[in-house]
Amino acid sequence: TFISKDSKGRLINFGADTLAGRMYTWVDQLGEFYVYSDKQAPTTKIINLESNMKNPWKIRIKDNLIPDGRVNDLYYSASVDGQWLLMDYDLKNDLLIFDDFGQLPSKPFEFQLLVTDDAGNKTVLKRQIK
Repeated sequence: TFISKDSKGRLINFGADTLAGRMYTWVDQLGEFYVYSDKQAPTTKIINLESNMKNPWKIRIKDNLIPDGRVNDLYYSASVDGQWLLMDYDLKNDLLIFDDFGQLPSKPFEFQLLVTDDAGNKTVLKRQIK
């Protein structure tokens, strides 16, 4: 993948494609670009995942590279006991939020969150809710 640094020193991912054995990408800025191999999985941080279900569940998801150009943002999939769960994504704050507790089965159950970045690196978060 091709990367660049922003004014704060963060790595910006522009992705990469190949054509006739050469790498290329689409950029919307001038500057220095580097070839980079992303091997680091996204991170998850539980802000709130209380079993009493009085406050919305909040989980922060982040990646080491900031997506730009044609690069996809983080992909996430949440489930409870294997059943898909709809969570809201607050992109500005990197937060997944869930507050529709009425659709959950009775306790105990297992909550699972899978987060994948554009390079295919994965992180799985599992919690038993009792």
